[in-house]
Amino acid sequence: DNELYHLNEGVRQLLKTELGSFFTEYLQNQLLTKGMVILRDKIRFYEGQKLLDTVAEIWDFFFCDILPMLQAIFHPVQGKEPTVRQIALLHFRNVITLNAKLEDALSRPRARVPPSLIQMLLILQGVHESKGASGDYLRLELLIQKVVSPYLGTYGLHTGGEHVTHSACFLEKRFFPRCSKSSEILTKNPVVRSKSYNNPMLTPVAEYESEGSLVNGTSIRRHSVSEMTTFIESEGYLN
Repeated sequence: DNELYHLNEGVRQLLKTELGSFFTEYLQNQLLTKGMVILRDKIRFYEGQKLLDTVAEIWDFFFCDILPMLQAIFHPVQGKEPTVRQIALLHFRNVITLNAKLEDALSRPRARVPPSLIQMLLILQGVHESKGASGDYLRLELLIQKVVSPYLGTYGLHTGGEHVTHSACFLEKRFFPRCSKSSEILTKNPVVRSKSYNNPMLTPVAEYESEGSLVNGTSIRRHSVSEMTTFIESEGYLN
């Protein structure tokens, strides 16, 4: 605990110096890059099932040991974007996951996919860059499609190795025969609402006493049937 405290204090002091503004650059280009290259060298010549098993082991080591340690040491930096966790996971994705021959290994007929490998791909999928979906992110999605089915990716739904749709209006195709413009959908499916957003669709329930108001000394109350009034807000929807 004392050692971790001193490491945190060292990071805090560094951030106060002129070098503090270069901290993220140092973390990316020096510390993480060199560390990932060392891990990548362990799988450089592996293929097939051996590659899948070894990448899964490296991920377990990185995710369970290295990443928590980095987050603990650089805790004073947390809260800044991108976070240490994001930077580390992106480096793992770019240097190890996308540089290994995983696509070929996953495509083999008798490939056995370790659970840790699926976890790795799904966790890396949740890390996004500020500029949006990059080429590296799309390459990662190609790997996920081989272990997760159906999979809804950036450019549509993938199932059973097939790309079902490239259209951005997939959900509209799911519920409508063809991808229609918003105005066409509203015309065919008008929105039914109450006369006013402030008035409920159901009128208040009225209570009244029956003609035989007392039976055995007890007052009997009956309820009227509620009325619901709806209308089409715009006459343009009426065809």
